Amino acid sequence: MLAFALSASASYIITLNYLKKLETLYSLSSIATIRDFGMCVGVIMLGLLTYVLFEISYYGWDNAIKSPVKDSKIIVAVWCFISAKYGFTIFWLGRKYFRNLSDTRLFLQE
Repeated sequence: MLAFALSASASYIITLNYLKKLETLYSLSSIATIRDFGMCVGVIMLGLLTYVLFEISYYGWDNAIKSPVKDSKIIVAVWCFISAKYGFTIFWLGRKYFRNLSDTRLFLQE
């Protein structure tokens, strides 16, 4: 569920930038908050992915493959990877747009 929300957020940010409405709807501080949120989610999900992979390797791959889908650690690992990927994507987009908007506003003030 978290991966879907993060991918929708990333798509929304990209769409607003494409329509040139990002700077009118969001301030620099709100873009920085979105960027920091993406970084936190990415780091947390990467840590959880590391833990799940350690648990799978500790108890054996045979045990993880033979388990039913609702208890599968492999599916948890895949969702952690997807959520971490989108978290870092939001961080990267927020960093990029924060720099672009701060440079644009700096030149507009002169």
